[in-house]
Amino acid sequence: MIEVYHSWYRELSRLNEPFYLKIWLYHPNFINSQIVVAIRDCLHNYDNVFDKSNEVKEFPYKALGNQEILGQFLWELHIDSDNYWISDILEDIQLGFKTEKQVETLKRRAYKSETVEVSYGKDELYKIKVGDIWVGQSKQG
Repeated sequence: MIEVYHSWYRELSRLNEPFYLKIWLYHPNFINSQIVVAIRDCLHNYDNVFDKSNEVKEFPYKALGNQEILGQFLWELHIDSDNYWISDILEDIQLGFKTEKQVETLKRRAYKSETVEVSYGKDELYKIKVGDIWVGQSKQG
């Protein structure tokens, strides 16, 4: 991933325009990790994708890789969450996939809930933390 990141960095730097290039490292769900690029009209599409974490943690070098290499990046801690829409939850209850008790447990476990305006009206979103996402960018740029 680091080599791919640096390759993208070299190419994007040649454009002489702003770009978004970051590594998203998921912990413990490393399989979801990715390098994310955006330019021009999409430059700010990823600025607020994740909720920032208030936890104070050191970067998990032992779990995620070589400190010498990963130490060349600035890392910011965010929350990896499973998101549940109340409209989907109510449908799951009607279909027998979830019970009222399971839904109450889900709501209690949520670190955040919010009402969101969506295409079909307003819906309630519940977010449950499942891990961390370390968002990193090279210290050189």
